[in-house]
Amino acid sequence: MGELGRVGTRRLRWSMLTISVGAIVFGAACGNSSSPSGTNSSTGGRCTTCAGTGGVAGLAVSGANSSGGAGAGGQVVVAPAGQGGVVESGGRGGGAGSGAGGLPSSAGGGVGGSGDSLAQGGEAPTVEAGNGGESGDGERPYVGAEGAAGGCGANVLHPWAEWPMPNPASAGLPNPQSFSAHGEADEEIVTDDVTGLEWQRNGDFNDFVDQQAAIARCEALTLGGFCDWRLPSRIELVSLLDVSHFDPAIDPDAFPTPQLGLFWTSSTYDSTDGWAVNFSVGAVFFEGASSSALSVRCVRTGRTSQGAAVPSPRYEPAGDGELRDLATGLIWQIGQSPTELVFDAAADYCATLAPSDWRVPSVTELQTLVDESRSMPAIDTAAYPETESASYWSSSLYAGFPGNGWMVSFANGSSSYWYLYDTHWVRCVR
Repeated sequence: MGELGRVGTRRLRWSMLTISVGAIVFGAACGNSSSPSGTNSSTGGRCTTCAGTGGVAGLAVSGANSSGGAGAGGQVVVAPAGQGGVVESGGRGGGAGSGAGGLPSSAGGGVGGSGDSLAQGGEAPTVEAGNGGESGDGERPYVGAEGAAGGCGANVLHPWAEWPMPNPASAGLPNPQSFSAHGEADEEIVTDDVTGLEWQRNGDFNDFVDQQAAIARCEALTLGGFCDWRLPSRIELVSLLDVSHFDPAIDPDAFPTPQLGLFWTSSTYDSTDGWAVNFSVGAVFFEGASSSALSVRCVRTGRTSQGAAVPSPRYEPAGDGELRDLATGLIWQIGQSPTELVFDAAADYCATLAPSDWRVPSVTELQTLVDESRSMPAIDTAAYPETESASYWSSSLYAGFPGNGWMVSFANGSSSYWYLYDTHWVRCVR
C-alpha cells in the first residue's frame, strides 16, 4: 500500500479508537506585585502589574496588550529611562520600568529607583524609571513578541521545543518526566521540572470548544494569581504525553482529573485545521479549527528558560553526518536507514552506528524535528535533505494494544501507531 494510502488508513484506524469528545515569559501576577507597595492598574482591557519602591521587583510582561512595571531591580521594556535607568527595547505594546538590578540589554545605566506604570486606553503605556533607591532582585520579562488582545499576557506561539524533551519516567531514557504540583486550590498548577512550563492541573475538560474559543478561554484565565495563561503550542502539549500509559496517555498522579480524548493546541496545520493531541491514546493529528469541539488545558511559561531566541541556525554540525539541536541538546543522524525496516530491526540498525550510543528516538523526541511550516516532508530539508515524506519509527510501544509501536509521519507531522511488523524509515539519535 502506498504511503498516502497508509496514512489515510491509519487516520481512520486511529479515529475509530479515539474517544471523540515559540523569549522568556514571566507573566505578571494579578493582584499585588512582589514589592510590598506594588499595585495593579488596568485600563482599556489591559492588565498591568507594578511594584513600588524597594522590595522585590514586580514581574514584567511585554505584549501587544500587556505591560509590567517593576520597582527596584527589574528591567525596562519599551520605555524611556529616568536618571540611571536601564532600557531594553521590545515588541509592540506594553513596557516595564525599573531601577538597577535586573538584566541589562541594549543599553546601560546606573542605580535606579522605583518604577510605576499605567495602561492608558487603547495606546501602549509609557513607563519611566525614577532615581534613587537600592536595586532589588529582578526577573527577565518577555520581550519582543506581539501579544493578543485582551489578556495580561501575550498568546505567543512556540512552534519549537526550546528545552529538553521529557520522556516517560519508566522508559530509561534521558530527561525523565518529573512534575511538581503547587497552588492553593487542590494544588491547581503543575510545573514540569524538565521544561519549566506551568500547567493548569484541573478543570472542566468536558467543556468542548473550537480552536479560537480555546485560545480565548486561556487568555481570560486567572489561576494561582497569574493572568498570563495561554493555549499551548503543538510541541508544548506533546511534552505532556506519556505513551507508557493508556487512556489517559499522561501521568495520572500529576494530572488526576479525567482527561480523555482530544485537546486543542494553538498551532495551525493549514487555513482550516489546527493541531490537537489525543490524551486517550497519545496520538497527534489535526482537526477542523472551527468545526471540531475539543478540550482545553492552558499553560504559562513559568520559570523556564524557554523563549531565549530559538537558535538560528537551529542545528550545528556535531560530527560526520550528525547535527546537534541547539535547543533540545539531541544529536541527530542527518541521513537515515538505507531502507524501511520493521520495529525491532530499527533498533538493530541504530546499534550498528558509531559511536555506540545511537538509539531510536522516542515518539516525543521525534516530534521535535517536525517543522509545522512545511509538508511533504514536514522537516527542515536544508538540515535533513534525504528525509522521505513517509513514516519514521520511534522506540515507543503503544500501551493500548500489544504488537504496535509509535511512528511520526514526515508527510504532515502527525503521529500514530502501527503494527511492529510493518516497515518504516529510521533516523537515529543520541
